[in-house]
Amino acid sequence: MLIYPNPVLDAIIQQEILNTIKTLQLNTDDQLVNERVEYVDNHKKGHISFQYLKKQAPFIAFEMERQGISMQ
Repeated sequence: MLIYPNPVLDAIIQQEILNTIKTLQLNTDDQLVNERVEYVDNHKKGHISFQYLKKQAPFIAFEMERQGISMQ
């Protein structure tokens, strides 16, 4: 549930993304990481729909679709 830049992006863009991730503590703030895990777990267990996930956590929904792990 950690966030990384796409390795095919230009190195400068990747560094900007890494700077943003660090500034916002997206990978180091346990609460943020656990929140992402909770959304995915709740969806996998059928507690929340994919539509709800798209509305409440669009980045997570997008990544699940992109990685082919959504349970629509």
